[in-house]
Amino acid sequence: MEKTIHAFILLLLMTTASFTARPVFKPRLFPRLEHYFQSLRSGLIDTGRIAPLHKLKATIAISAKSAAKVVILITCPDNSFRSQEAQIILQSLAWANHIDKLQVLSAGYETGKLNPRLVKMLSEIGYRVSPVPGGQHEAEAFALQWSDQFPPLTIFSKKIDDQSIPRSIFQLIKTCSKEEGKCADVAGALFTAEQPYKNPADIEDEQELEKEFNTMAAELYFTFREACLQEGPSQER
Repeated sequence: MEKTIHAFILLLLMTTASFTARPVFKPRLFPRLEHYFQSLRSGLIDTGRIAPLHKLKATIAISAKSAAKVVILITCPDNSFRSQEAQIILQSLAWANHIDKLQVLSAGYETGKLNPRLVKMLSEIGYRVSPVPGGQHEAEAFALQWSDQFPPLTIFSKKIDDQSIPRSIFQLIKTCSKEEGKCADVAGALFTAEQPYKNPADIEDEQELEKEFNTMAAELYFTFREACLQEGPSQER
């Protein structure tokens, strides 16, 4: 019953979000990282992939006005690359824009290890990534920063049954496809969207992987801009 009520309220807010004022889009990021986002081009986005992002756009707009915490869970098979990248980009943009009620989490259907190529790419675009010493987490952990004004985010590979992952009232975004296997829906989600990307394990060429990394970044960045400014991915910067 509680889940049904929350789903109804979220659906109502989603249908009215476009009629309310948007927050001002003023990221406070490291200059190098801000330059990276500003250099992204909407031409990276396939117009056929925009529709699944509408729920994400509405959720961001809602969280900017909500008094309650809004949670997005992003998944991929082993939480090593795709879901981690999506979590990091969305959470950093949210916090940098004072959208404090939006919590972005990531998890896998099995645990793995953070992909060193992801760590390298995040560092290259301007995030500060450093290993976390000690045994706080079973998996290898990293501290990640996007601004001196915010505490670092600790990232590590985790499964959907990890204690940090909510059991209900969240929006699920799957960055993998059912064809891969190990990409199931997660019980407790209010809404589910599938926005698959290529499996990095299948990509040997570094330029091809970088292109896929940039495609995800562009889709999430322009979706975030649209939620904040009513300025959509179809507009070229």
